[in-house]
Amino acid sequence: MITAVVVDDEPLAREELKYLLEETERVEVIGEADSGEELFEVLKKQNPDVIFLDIEMYGLSGLDVALALLKEKDPPLIVFATAYDQYAVKAFELNALDYLLKPFSEERVKLTLEKIEEKLRNKEKYSQKMRKSLQVIAPLQRVFIQTADKILPLKREEIYFVEAQGRYAKIRLKSAWILCRHSLSELEEMLEQSNFIKVHKSFLVNFEHIKEIVPLFGGGLILRMGDDGASEVPVGRTFLKSFKEKIGLNL
Repeated sequence: MITAVVVDDEPLAREELKYLLEETERVEVIGEADSGEELFEVLKKQNPDVIFLDIEMYGLSGLDVALALLKEKDPPLIVFATAYDQYAVKAFELNALDYLLKPFSEERVKLTLEKIEEKLRNKEKYSQKMRKSLQVIAPLQRVFIQTADKILPLKREEIYFVEAQGRYAKIRLKSAWILCRHSLSELEEMLEQSNFIKVHKSFLVNFEHIKEIVPLFGGGLILRMGDDGASEVPVGRTFLKSFKEKIGLNL
């Protein structure tokens, strides 16, 4: 018996899919949620084989949620549900993911279950393919930042720079700091497909938020950022050459 959680912000769609799944007598629906945020609460208590995940939801989108889940060591399988075929074409053109188009049909649900059973036998390979597929759209999505007591979804453009803070790091937003439970190297990996560049062993900056570059005596550089505090970030000596090359600077 396959265990499943159904996530959709439309109650009727959620009930319809639950009914079709349970009618097959091959699936036990062990949880449901009306948002990505509620799903994370459900997953604290349940460990399903598969999550049926609506793409278009208020708050976190299904793609946001999938990107967060795939950072886990052993994520559940994910089947997207959508009323819009263009999402299927855009996100799943590599055929690494499965999806259901609304309105759901009994025949399509049965076909999806066959695929799920096959993927459960090759789960590690499936998860790797899914991560690769989602990398295509990852730069457009949020990053999920773990703090001491919660998870914060942040858009990449909200982050001005990141500073190492002992074992962890702190993130500078326009007018606030966030102390997170990620190291600088972990955040560098999370942000590698966007406009971030490491300029110092302790700093990672968003290239789009550099307001001024201040040359120093001896060839050093200070980056003055565009946040409310006009924060200054040093460019480390070992990063000077690559940074200057990146911006075409001859100083």
